[in-house]
Amino acid sequence: MSEGISMFIHGAGKYRQDVEAHFSFNEYASGQALTKAVANAPCFTHIAGEFGRKLKAMSNGKDPAMQSLRSVMTKIYSKSGPNAIAGGIDYSNKDNNVASIVGASYSMIGDSTPGTFREALTSDMMEDGFLSRFTVVEYTGQRPPRNPHYFTELPDAWAQWFASLTAHAQLLASNGNPLPVQFDEPATELFDQFDQECDAEVNGTDDESRRQMWNRAQLKSLRIAALLAVADNHINPCVNVEHAQWAINLIRHDIALFSERLRSGDIGEGTDVCECKLLSIMREYLVDEPSKGYKIHPGMRENSIIPRAYLQRRTASLPAFQKHKSGSATAALDHALRSLADSGYIMEVKKDVLVEQYSEFGKAFRILNLPQ
Repeated sequence: MSEGISMFIHGAGKYRQDVEAHFSFNEYASGQALTKAVANAPCFTHIAGEFGRKLKAMSNGKDPAMQSLRSVMTKIYSKSGPNAIAGGIDYSNKDNNVASIVGASYSMIGDSTPGTFREALTSDMMEDGFLSRFTVVEYTGQRPPRNPHYFTELPDAWAQWFASLTAHAQLLASNGNPLPVQFDEPATELFDQFDQECDAEVNGTDDESRRQMWNRAQLKSLRIAALLAVADNHINPCVNVEHAQWAINLIRHDIALFSERLRSGDIGEGTDVCECKLLSIMREYLVDEPSKGYKIHPGMRENSIIPRAYLQRRTASLPAFQKHKSGSATAALDHALRSLADSGYIMEVKKDVLVEQYSEFGKAFRILNLPQ
C-alpha cells in the first residue's frame, strides 16, 4: 500500500512539484496534532502504516491523547463539504490557537495484520459510529506467489495522468470552487434502492452496533463511487451504474465482514460476546483440524469432543476474556462454558472416559448442538 502510493507520488513529481502536498505519511499523536495538520493542508490523504496498533491504542480509554485523536477523526469525517466547518483549537496562549477550517477534506488509508486489528475492536467503537466511518477490506486467502514482473517505477502514461489529476484538484482548491460530481439516472436509481435498503436495516434492529454499520453505508458508497468517477474523468466526473454497483458491492462486503465479526465474538465485551467467541471456535474446530501443536487426540475431534485446554489457549489473549468482569480470562472462560452447558450446546465429558479413551487428563466438552 505505502510503496504503491509512494510510486505514484514520485512518478507524478516528474511533471509537478507540489504532488507531495496532497499526502502525509506522518504519525499524529493526538487530536490536536491532526487538527493542526488539517488546518495547514485542508485537502490531503493520510497514509497510516500498521494502523491496527494505533487503533488498539484508541481502544484504551485511559490514553487521553489517543481518545482525542479518535474524537477528531470521528468528527472530521462529516466536515468535507464545501460549507462544512471543522472546529479549531483555542489555547490559553492565543499564539498557539488553530482557526476553524472550512471544507476540510481529510482521507485516511491504513493497513494492519488481521490479528492486531481484531484485538483492537471494541463495542463502543461500533456503537458511537467510529468504525462505521471506515471501509474495511480483509484478505483471507492464501499467500500469492512472488510477482516476477514487479516494477519500481511508475509507467510514464500513469504518471502523466496522475499529475494531471492532482493539478486539477489543486486548481479547484486554490480557487475555492469545488467541482460537484454528477450522477446519471441509472446510478441514481441504484443508490435510491440501496438507500431504502439501508433505512430498512437501521430500522429493523435495536442493536446499535448493527444500526451504525448501515447508518453510513449509503454515504460511503456515494463517496467511493464519486472517487471512481473522478479517476475516470476528473474534468467532468459523472457516476455511472458500473461505478455505483462496484461501490455498493464494496460496502456490502464491509458490512458482511463486521457482521461476521460480531457473530463470532470478535467485537465487544461481556459474557454474551465470550459465548459467541466460544461457539465460533467450536464451529471452526469441527470443520478444520487444529494444528498438531495443540496435541489433540484425533478421536476427540471425530466424536465432537473439545478439550478445555484448547479453548483456554485460543481465548487467553482475547480482549473480551481479558476484560471480563470476572477479573481474569480463565474465570471468563469457565463462566461462558457453564452458560453454554446450561443452554444445551455442550456437556462435560466424564473424566474416566477422557483418560481411558483419549489419554486426556484435563476437562473436555462434547459439542451437542451449535446455533447457526
